[in-house]
Amino acid sequence: MLYITKSGTPELIITGKEKVTISPVYYLLVFESEMSQERKAFIVADSSTSPNRYQLFSFVEGSSTAKTLAVGTHYWSLYAQTSPSNTNYLLANEEIDRGLAYVSTSHTPFNDHEVNTTIKQHNVG
Repeated sequence: MLYITKSGTPELIITGKEKVTISPVYYLLVFESEMSQERKAFIVADSSTSPNRYQLFSFVEGSSTAKTLAVGTHYWSLYAQTSPSNTNYLLANEEIDRGLAYVSTSHTPFNDHEVNTTIKQHNVG
């Protein structure tokens, strides 16, 4: 799951190059709100230092390029396309990955819990 803080700069790291069948390739990232089904789409660039191993996409949530996402759960899809400006996912060439994202108003750290386990052994016979 991709966690996004409002006005933050999340990073999406995938290994999708093997699924891309076109060249040149531009990437379209689409978010769909689980609650309202509203879609937000924008072009993202791969900024990976090892693009043959993984792709790294980052964006500033709420910027004029990346749009503002509603707080809550979203489905995201990453498309490969030959157009450097198309933002209609129906016109993209191929979907290469998808997943879930959660947008919140502030960074909420996850709590680590330590559980003490006692194992009792019984000898029979």
